[in-house]
Amino acid sequence: MRAVTIYNPVTDELVPDGSAFDDRKLVFFSSPNKGLAFSLDAFRAIRRRMPDLRLQVGNPGYKIRKSAVIEGVEYLGPQPQERIHQEVRSALCTFFPNFVLPETFGLVFAESKAVGTPVLTCDCGAAAEIVGDPQQVLPVTFAQRAYETTVQSLSPSWRSGPARLADGLGLFDAYIERIRAWRAGARPSAAPDPRFRLTAVANQWRAMLGIP
Repeated sequence: MRAVTIYNPVTDELVPDGSAFDDRKLVFFSSPNKGLAFSLDAFRAIRRRMPDLRLQVGNPGYKIRKSAVIEGVEYLGPQPQERIHQEVRSALCTFFPNFVLPETFGLVFAESKAVGTPVLTCDCGAAAEIVGDPQQVLPVTFAQRAYETTVQSLSPSWRSGPARLADGLGLFDAYIERIRAWRAGARPSAAPDPRFRLTAVANQWRAMLGIP
């Protein structure tokens, strides 16, 4: 028996367009159950050191949750795909420290790469395989998992106190250091991945199914 891996596709037309990026802007475009609460806690910590940073949060619309009012965070809600891609293109990075619900593929990773925007995420699920750059993938620590297990039942607004305490203990230091380095000129390059192009994926399916 032979196993074959065929990835989810990204349209061939999704490529970098030369847009300038804003090193004060991070984006999170995914369902909120995919680590948004932890991402917001980490952003609070980053913004204490870099108060000019802002985070744009999008939502695909199938899971709507109450949002915490946080300085620097803008909730865009559901948006057309073109708007999402436009916002991602102009961001320092897609900020996605999700280990709560591991991605089995992670279209957010593949599409960010396709438009030329790096991702800052966790080594969880398929992230390392899809992102393909160790500079964009941070390890998940025992302390981070223990923290999230402890506060996961709290509403977003009630997490601010524990998040500040966790920040004081260094829980978010890796994210702070990585964002600071990228803003200082070490931002990694990103480009469309040929493994995910729609043409390549379609050809793989045709070959496997014996379709000329």
